[in-house]
Amino acid sequence: MEVESSGGSICLTRVAGAVQAATADGSITVWISPSSGPDSGSGGAPNSLPANVSAHPATVQLAGASQLSSGNGDIIVFLPRNLAANIDALVAKGGEHRIEADPALHLSFQASESNGAGPIHATGVLNGGGIPLKLRTSAGKIRLQFLDSDPSLRESRIREQQERLRVVDVAQPAPPVSPAPPQTPQQADSQRDWLESWMGRLEVAVTGGLREDADDFRTRLTYSPHPVYPELAQRVGIQGVVKLQVRVQKDGRVEILKLVQGEPVLAEAAITAVKQWRGKPAWINGKQVEVVSTVTFNFQLN
Repeated sequence: MEVESSGGSICLTRVAGAVQAATADGSITVWISPSSGPDSGSGGAPNSLPANVSAHPATVQLAGASQLSSGNGDIIVFLPRNLAANIDALVAKGGEHRIEADPALHLSFQASESNGAGPIHATGVLNGGGIPLKLRTSAGKIRLQFLDSDPSLRESRIREQQERLRVVDVAQPAPPVSPAPPQTPQQADSQRDWLESWMGRLEVAVTGGLREDADDFRTRLTYSPHPVYPELAQRVGIQGVVKLQVRVQKDGRVEILKLVQGEPVLAEAAITAVKQWRGKPAWINGKQVEVVSTVTFNFQLN
């Protein structure tokens, strides 16, 4: 993929292949999300999930060497934690504070001695190394962040895109015609439906699935047996709450993404039950999309 702009900003989501993006003054924001599987060099996620740990899928890689370049704008890259890559980031002027990265990336910095205003170069090897990812900006900032490091990322991106729509609408000059008649209730409903559909597509593009609250998610389930309270836990008096992040896949199976909270012996019982669950995926514009939510189980002794 090659994207070039003379001065505007560039925003790319669900990037899996090689990408070359360049702009003179705008910013570049990229979500890197290669799919795991045989074609991506990944072995896929493990078949079983221990009750006290989260799943860590095998590493994934971009399909080819990639480079993002901006003259005066910022470069913001969101990375999956299992990406195998060689990071090479360079800011031509501005000093070390011009590169911001999650500490878990373990980047090595090389700065000039020109009073902190010269070039700053950072390199890093992620998950053993892989396809090169080069980031270049003359006077902007470079920020590297994991996709799951900010729980409010999805909401903030949707709000940002909504605000952009409002700004574009306000910026358009009013045509020299008589005022339009007020919207009918049917027109207002149609506009809301369009906005909700657009927000759903944006959410799927950014996060890979549609998020629902627990109550709405429960109505999506077609088969959801309750977990069995472990006899050992009852005998020793273990009780409490278990929270699991789960996803209804397109084939109806419910996948466990991670254990959010809970005692191991209780979490194991909850996981065993959820692995039997089945549900209905969501539909957006005639296409099935996966649905992500958090389910809670409260194990209490009588």
